[in-house]
Amino acid sequence: MNATEQETTGTTLSGDELPPEDDPHEPTTDTKHQDENSIYPITSEFRVRASFDDGGRHPFSVGITIEIPFGVDTIPTQRTKAAREDINRKIDWENPELGALGTITFSEKDHVIKFYPEEERDTKTVGEWVMEQFYYVLEQANASQFTEGGIPLTDVTDMQDIVHRNLPGEFITVEGECNKCGETVRAETYVSKDADQGFAWCDCGIGSSYPRVDEIASDD
Repeated sequence: MNATEQETTGTTLSGDELPPEDDPHEPTTDTKHQDENSIYPITSEFRVRASFDDGGRHPFSVGITIEIPFGVDTIPTQRTKAAREDINRKIDWENPELGALGTITFSEKDHVIKFYPEEERDTKTVGEWVMEQFYYVLEQANASQFTEGGIPLTDVTDMQDIVHRNLPGEFITVEGECNKCGETVRAETYVSKDADQGFAWCDCGIGSSYPRVDEIASDD
């Protein structure tokens, strides 16, 4: 038994010895660096998103989103910045895939990036995304916004039909409860053919996958 393993006997101020079971002293320990108290590891899904860029040189921009898991308040900005830089080097920005591409696991001092296998990714091309947004604009605009501009509604419906015929996926309605705020999310979204769920954003800013409405109805 070495010096660090030897049992010690406590003593009172008067010098009387105390057996270990009667020693009231409990040494304080700094637990903030102990593994069981660490918030790590944290595994987050990352995706590439496109959004319209008002006032920019290009009509839309494409960027990386790291989705913080539920129950985790935040991850230090310098950690997510370093992760984005690593992911950025692994993506073909000439023709990027939009959607969830993989996961990133943050440890105490490092991170590990894992891409989903190509056959398991439910992604879309930038061209698909552009046509998807075009469809939503046509679908949600008021008829008078076209007719007052001299655009026949028949031309609008023809363009919608062209979108449907040429996109490889389909538009479905999804619905579910947001895991963060509890609000009901119901949205139309574009998915690959025969998908049973689709990705949608809640007003609270959290995106998630929700089942398609006709799947919910068929279970009743």
